[in-house]
Amino acid sequence: MERKWDSRLDDLGVRLEAPEQAEYRLVEARWVGPDEAGDKRLIYVRVLDPSGAPVEGQLFRITNGGERIERTKGGGFDQFWGNYPMFSAGLYAVDIPDAASDKISYLPTGLKEDPYTNTCYYLVFQRGANIVEPIPEPLPDPEPIPVPIPIPEPDPIPDPIPIPDPVAPKLDEATRRQLLALLDEAQAELAAARKLLEA
Repeated sequence: MERKWDSRLDDLGVRLEAPEQAEYRLVEARWVGPDEAGDKRLIYVRVLDPSGAPVEGQLFRITNGGERIERTKGGGFDQFWGNYPMFSAGLYAVDIPDAASDKISYLPTGLKEDPYTNTCYYLVFQRGANIVEPIPEPLPDPEPIPVPIPIPEPDPIPDPIPIPDPVAPKLDEATRRQLLALLDEAQAELAAARKLLEA
């Protein structure tokens, strides 16, 4: 069987000690808030035999600084629930004495913001119960860490291609001689003109 555990007990800081070879198992634990508790501030305990029938007069132990042994009650009005009043603020623990037993502890009175408000606990132990712990849901795979995309470096600006100096065209020999003759003729004409100007 699967243990019935009020998830609000985790918020209150309640703990469960469950020895491997316990004879008595806590099969149900429930918390009652102020709206439902009314004028009561009690720990209710019921103990079942291996067949699931409630047991009258079964001892249970309350620890709160000291120890107090109580008994479950009969049917009728009490419905086999034993109870213990939480008169003093603090943390309580409950188990079955003189036997290997689960132990529920760190049961606070009231609320975190008001430890004197009325709240109750309902605890059910069963002898010989085979508790099957629920298989925890697997944790989701962690989200992959994003790999930063590298910013590409700009292509380097190529050096400008140098413009070569213009190459003077090569002249063939006949043309070269013709140009030299023309140059000589022009120089002679300039010389004659200079003489006329100087006369």
